[in-house]
Amino acid sequence: MRDAILLIVGVVVGILGDEVYGALKARLRSFRNRRSATQFDRSTDPAIHAENICQILDASGRAHLLYRPATIQDGPLVPVMPDRDDILVGPLDPTSDMPVRLESLERDELPYSASLVRKMRQGGLNIWDGAICYAPAAPFTDSVLSVRVCNYFAYVDFGNRLLNESRTTTGKKPILAALTDFQTALGGSLKPALMAVATTCVFDDADGHVVALHRRSGEVVNARNLVSVIPSFALEPSRTGSERSRYGILTYNLLKGIVEEFFDEEDVAHAGDQLRPSPDWVFRSQDGRKLIDELDAGRVAITCTGASIELSDGTLQIALLAHFSSADYLRELKLSIKGNWEGSPVGPPIEFVPLEGDRIDKLLASRELVPMSAYSLDRARQAMRKTGPAAAG
Repeated sequence: MRDAILLIVGVVVGILGDEVYGALKARLRSFRNRRSATQFDRSTDPAIHAENICQILDASGRAHLLYRPATIQDGPLVPVMPDRDDILVGPLDPTSDMPVRLESLERDELPYSASLVRKMRQGGLNIWDGAICYAPAAPFTDSVLSVRVCNYFAYVDFGNRLLNESRTTTGKKPILAALTDFQTALGGSLKPALMAVATTCVFDDADGHVVALHRRSGEVVNARNLVSVIPSFALEPSRTGSERSRYGILTYNLLKGIVEEFFDEEDVAHAGDQLRPSPDWVFRSQDGRKLIDELDAGRVAITCTGASIELSDGTLQIALLAHFSSADYLRELKLSIKGNWEGSPVGPPIEFVPLEGDRIDKLLASRELVPMSAYSLDRARQAMRKTGPAAAG
């Protein structure tokens, strides 16, 4: 009897021991993950890196390569290197790929660090591989930008290399040190030059022009927790096999970005992983069809306002202005907006702020804006001012 009791007690103690050990192990794992995420956030603070980049270029006499907002007085330098020749600037034909030319749909598998991807995921980032366009060496020919397709994780890897260079203002900076001007950078040190787009969406409202902004979440790869124009996105192919979208590559990605970031259509976010007969399936929803109706009716004008190298991650970014001239569409849009995971869960998912006003002035004068968003916003302001009051109609 005594042996049976001792056996039962031993079993119970063993079970409790396993439970306690399991709970302690889980707590330890959770603690390590939280500590890893905290350390990652501190080491990748975008405002600190932006300031460091400006100081690095200023110390080497290259501050003139950076952008300074023109629509406010005494604006700070923005850590982007703009194309001073405005090669790509001009209105877009929604059905044409110009001024971009996709050389091949075949995906180039560029090298990346798998351990880095794991570390970023442990730090709380929401990342997955996919297809992204990149510019090969010397990509410009007769005002046309040639691009190819590669794996998204190549962007993650290269962006981290640049991030490592801007952690401090001292030490060796092999990539940043080689940046002498926009064209030379693309032909030399920026390999690969991954493609992205920062879009300033301007809407006609009863009181004037308003612009859509949101604050980026802590789960995105770059510029976390900063204010951004929306949509901002990596440039993806606009073809599925032999089937091409009826819209050009920039227009297609802009429309897709609006559907994804304004209306939180999760399957659209992973469109590259889904085998569909036509790339235009991403516009099949009610919100997508309304958006297409606005464009097809001529109530959306899309303009390329510039191009710049985003020095926080090495991307070649195009600045777009999408001007929505229907106040009725804006009213409906405000009823349908959800925002997606890329926006901060704190506060409204998307704000509509007067394009000309104190809020934008203060953002441009601070480090609170994503650098490329500051460039896109400022260029959009300049473009809208040139069109005059008639454009507000």
